[in-house]
Amino acid sequence: MYVEAGQTKHLDATGLTALVVDDEPVNRMVLSAMLRSVGFRIDEAANGAQACDYCLEQTPDIIFMDIMMPQMDGFEATQRIKRHLGETFVPVIFLTAITDEAQLRQSIEVGGDDFMTKPYSKVLLHAKIDAALRIRGMHRALATQRDELQEYRARHQRDMEVARRILEHISTRAD
Repeated sequence: MYVEAGQTKHLDATGLTALVVDDEPVNRMVLSAMLRSVGFRIDEAANGAQACDYCLEQTPDIIFMDIMMPQMDGFEATQRIKRHLGETFVPVIFLTAITDEAQLRQSIEVGGDDFMTKPYSKVLLHAKIDAALRIRGMHRALATQRDELQEYRARHQRDMEVARRILEHISTRAD
């Protein structure tokens, strides 16, 4: 989310949680610092298995997932996390030093929503976060509208059932 500050716009992620998943402590530290500077609260995981465990207990607002990690890579972790979260949309941005198109394509195919190559560009990072959070907002709005529509349909069904009973009652009394 961007907020106006004079002539420029600044990303403001105050109150949002980012999960940073990377097996390299320095990479986690650098990205975490960049994310804190725009207001994110940061949680970290050193591998995919830790990220999966984290997501069983909490739901972050966005996940930054390294691809190549020991124990469980980012692809498998993302598939498990997305399966666990079900209809709850949490954007996953893959982090990689590799620019192999097949691997980048796979990052999207397993449920990732975007990817960034290392080293990180602050401008590109902010743009990708903004896009991911906009999509997350649209998912939430659609889920709310879906729920409201289901409530309306259920209420309409109940009203139709009451009307049917009233008409049956009237027609039996008229006989």
